[in-house]
Amino acid sequence: MKTSKILISLSLCLFIFVATNTNVPAQDLKGSWTLIKYKYGQDQELAEVPKVMNYVKHLTDRHFSWASYGENGNLIAAGGGTYALTDFDYTERINYFHPHGFNLAGTSVTFSYKREGNNWTIWGYTRNVQLNPGSGEYETIDSVRLEEVWRKL
Repeated sequence: MKTSKILISLSLCLFIFVATNTNVPAQDLKGSWTLIKYKYGQDQELAEVPKVMNYVKHLTDRHFSWASYGENGNLIAAGGGTYALTDFDYTERINYFHPHGFNLAGTSVTFSYKREGNNWTIWGYTRNVQLNPGSGEYETIDSVRLEEVWRKL
């Protein structure tokens, strides 16, 4: 009797954990996404992506790619590589990045995440780079907090 009460209690705890966990397996992230809101640095509120900008991200079982482009279709930036997913973290291992001067290829960035309906929110710290006018090269100056809300297409 005591053993069955313990098993029922453990089963109930496991059910509550699974039912309330908003993180999802990788196969639920597969597909195409568009960025709808973002917060960068010290911003207090999420801002909507301006209509003149478009951001798309594509995920397969192990790879991601993203691109940003203007309303005329001209490429602004792009990147991609592999990703890893745990119950709490989404890590991008960047294999390529444009513009190349940002020196992000070969680096990784880890985000916390949650999935709610068709929205996927990621947040964490990423490198903050700035153009050195003397050398013409991008240099890392610190890290900056980034939050993005993506909607599944």
